[in-house]
Amino acid sequence: MERKVSRNRLKGSRNSRSSENRFNRGRCNQRFSMPRVKSWNKEAKSWKKPKRKFKKKKGIEFKSKWVVAINRNLDVMPGKRDNILYLGASTGTTINYVSKLIDGLVFAVENSPDMAINLVKLAERRKNIAPVFCDARNIEFIKKAMFGTKINILFQDIPSFDQAEILIKDSLLVDKDARIFLSLKTQSISQQEPEKTLREVEEKLKKHFKILHVENLEPYHRKHYFLILQKV
Repeated sequence: MERKVSRNRLKGSRNSRSSENRFNRGRCNQRFSMPRVKSWNKEAKSWKKPKRKFKKKKGIEFKSKWVVAINRNLDVMPGKRDNILYLGASTGTTINYVSKLIDGLVFAVENSPDMAINLVKLAERRKNIAPVFCDARNIEFIKKAMFGTKINILFQDIPSFDQAEILIKDSLLVDKDARIFLSLKTQSISQQEPEKTLREVEEKLKKHFKILHVENLEPYHRKHYFLILQKV
């Protein structure tokens, strides 16, 4: 039996084909106008990726404030038998570097669950790293995690508005002869000029510490300062 098709359906199908052809032509033009991601190397008979147009930052100095201070010959090199309390461990880049310099323990305090996963993996390779998963303000928990270990260096790298207050509180965990280093990120405290924020932080710290040295970490870390302190 012959199937009858109305003229309207034929007309609609014709229009749909023409619109589809216009769409396909547009797609073809778009396809050939796009930049090529790879090019064919006839001699090697393989695809090669284009070279990067930007220069990638090299060196651990761009990731670690402590390493910048070490490379500038500041008195921040840990001793072979030192034990370190590190506040704000993050991904563990600096901790991995420092743990190779000492035979003592590095207590890595970190509150972020995502960062904690990296610290656990790092601690499996470096046996002198002891992750402590808590807020740096919880000094009671940190004290229990250290099991009475004497701390020789207290280092803090926490980009928070209360950086000075955290350091003052956690300094109760170390003796007077301990060396104290603070990586200060001024922009986390205030959006004003970095020098003005630095002076305000120094006024808070002078009540509890003797400020031995202040180092600007430019150009590796913008609006960052490295402070060397000692308890009074």
